[in-house]
Parts: sequence; structure tokens; C-alpha cells
Amino acid sequence: VLMGNAAHSIHPLAGQGVNLGFQDALALVEEVEHALSRGLSPGNLLELRRYQRKRKPHNIAMMSIINGLKRLFEDKNFPVRLLRNDGMKALNRVSFIKNKIVREAMGIL
Repeated sequence: VLMGNAAHSIHPLAGQGVNLGFQDALALVEEVEHALSRGLSPGNLLELRRYQRKRKPHNIAMMSIINGLKRLFEDKNFPVRLLRNDGMKALNRVSFIKNKIVREAMGIL
């Protein structure tokens, strides 16, 4: 089983790698418990695939978002910087959306 940094490499922006790793660990524990409750081995391939299906979409989405933010903040083009900064200020003023993003990033759904 690969999880955490072994399963995905992610820019260390805002500590999202560790958050993904904690969420991976929780999902793996749930799948091991599920396997054991059914009398199966914790290494049962079908159960481990359930873990992979559960985590893969979220991990890919978060990795894509972080990669996009990294590129956005690396861009030195003045119009891009201006739009980016204005966009971040606007997002900061909309607490409902900002809180939703923060909760999603922390894995608190």
C-alpha cells in the first residue's frame, strides 16, 4: 500500500502533503477494519483497491489545485499578478467560499 508522500508527490504549499497523508491513513484504517469485519485479510486485494478508489480522486484533485496555484504564483507577468492578487482579495472577502476551500483542504467535509 502506498500512502502519503510515497503515493503522491506534491509541492509543500500550505502543508497539503501531510493533510493528504493523514486522510490516506484514515481511509486505509477504514478499509482494513472493513476487511477484518468480513473475515478477510487486511491485505485483501479487493479491499486495497477500495482504498485506492476512495482516495485517488481527492488526491488527484488536490495535487492539480496545488500545482495550478504554484504556477499561478510563480508567474511574473504583471497582468497575471494583478488578476491573481485581485482574485485572492475577492475570495478572502467571501467567507462562505473561503471556509469551504479551507475545510476541503483540511479534509473536513
